[in-house]
Amino acid sequence: MKVVERKNIKVNYQSVLKEVRHDKNEAVFFNSADKTKETTMPYSVLHVSPPMKTPDFIHSNPGIVDNTGFLSVDKYTLQHTKYPNMYGIGDCTNTPNSKTAAAIAKQCYVLEQNLLATMAKDSPKEKYNGYGACPLVTSYNTCILAEFIYDGVPRETLPFNQARESTIAYYMKRDLFPFLYWNLMLKGYYHGPEFIRRIINPFAKKISGGNLHKLHNPAKQFNGVSKVPIRTEPEWELRSNLVLRSLCPAVGRISDDDDADDR
Repeated sequence: MKVVERKNIKVNYQSVLKEVRHDKNEAVFFNSADKTKETTMPYSVLHVSPPMKTPDFIHSNPGIVDNTGFLSVDKYTLQHTKYPNMYGIGDCTNTPNSKTAAAIAKQCYVLEQNLLATMAKDSPKEKYNGYGACPLVTSYNTCILAEFIYDGVPRETLPFNQARESTIAYYMKRDLFPFLYWNLMLKGYYHGPEFIRRIINPFAKKISGGNLHKLHNPAKQFNGVSKVPIRTEPEWELRSNLVLRSLCPAVGRISDDDDADDR
């Protein structure tokens, strides 16, 4: 929230775009808690993310989709909930994760291994843990790199607090990620940053969908009043981060004016 305050951004929660009056440069929103409440706001530039849906050939087949029109799959194995010889990946599935390129990178390995297992008449064993990542550019040379798994649990890779603005995260977003995407990910060679975590701590256990319950209890992850996610990290991650911070105190060139608890 420090970034929001510094840039004087007004955040309106529970606001859903209903109508755009382009001739008047006005946008009409309704409140998701009370749809009778509407607000009309003027705009000079309007950046809109419209509601998403699957392609016609998917949502027009009721036997394979859920009631929202998305492909119904097991959120861990990515196997269809009705047809075991069918798998799904990416934005068309109903897995409750953030639909990002980072998620696809992680999912593609799970899908490949489980599809091969099914073809060999074996049961799927690889599990997707809901990993996703979102680089949030906050200035011309800083960025916040958010990484998380199912239930909004942070899953940071780098040896510093990624909730704070960082110059290194900005250059990763600008230069490293496009390289990974075009040269490795699209060719099936990149499956997420787990290998970096293995370098940080080679003895750490792999975290997959099957043992997420050992890291946290989703029912206890949210405060009963505020519903704000509470950060939990595996002990090995905390330990390795502390070690690397002592070895590399300058890593990340973290901005001094941001609270360590910002996310």
